[in-house]
Amino acid sequence: MRCVTFDDLQIQFFFFLKFVCYLILPSYMGQLELLFEPPRLPTAPPDLQFLFRQLNQRYWRGELPEYRCEWSSRMITTWGLCYRSDRIIRISSLFKSRPFEELSALLCHEMIHIKYAGHGPRFKRELRRIGLEGDVQRLFPHLNEITTALRRADRYIYKCGACGIHIRRRRRIRGYCAACWKLGIHSRFRLLRNRV
Repeated sequence: MRCVTFDDLQIQFFFFLKFVCYLILPSYMGQLELLFEPPRLPTAPPDLQFLFRQLNQRYWRGELPEYRCEWSSRMITTWGLCYRSDRIIRISSLFKSRPFEELSALLCHEMIHIKYAGHGPRFKRELRRIGLEGDVQRLFPHLNEITTALRRADRYIYKCGACGIHIRRRRRIRGYCAACWKLGIHSRFRLLRNRV
């Protein structure tokens, strides 16, 4: 019996393909599992908390406050988020198999959000200071293709009748806009487009 080995690109492509198939064709996932035996990753995912402390010491001399860093399997079109009020940084689980440099760059990006909300001039100055200046395409050249493919999986586009915000969903919904609800306006989302 011959042993088949996979390189990193093949492993990443397999998990991406499996993930997209799950989003688009959830009823066929049982059959897909029978066809493909997923390759085993040789290493455990990086410890985000340890990486946070290392980057904090390296770039900010430990001055940033301690934040809880965690993986999120629900984040599929957003790579990372910094919740300043809760002191949490969440990174998409899709980054578990990405190169270490990309994960470090993403975590640094979210750590800058601890100091500066938004992507204004001070945020960009801090990016330049730590050597991460440039656009997303340069920092993460192939992740835009993945995000575009995942966004295509959103079949329904809705618009709030009051504030006009657009949301995308994979399933049909009958919900209210949370932002308007907090203001006392009970406006439902209405279907704009049904993608097929």
